Amino acid sequence: RKLFVGGLAPSVDDAMLREHFGAFGEVEDAVVMYDHDNKRPRGFGFVTFAADESVDAVFAAGTMQTIADKQIEIKSAVPRDQMPASSHRHILGPHGGPHGGR
Repeated sequence: RKLFVGGLAPSVDDAMLREHFGAFGEVEDAVVMYDHDNKRPRGFGFVTFAADESVDAVFAAGTMQTIADKQIEIKSAVPRDQMPASSHRHILGPHGGPHGGR
């Protein structure tokens, strides 16, 4: 019931995310992720639906959609502890930068 939404424009906030995905069903939670240091949006977020059918409706509409005139990519969210070892965490370091965010 939880989706990863990538490629968000900097202008997209939680309310815009909730509004877009609300067309597919009841949204329990919609959150845009922000950088802890500079408080800027990180370009991705998560949407949690009340029902699995809503997730099916999103994917039926396509994994590439548009919010704020920018194409976004939608995937099923995967818990961090279940991500493959080849995930970006290991490529970019634990803090997102090529040298561990330092």
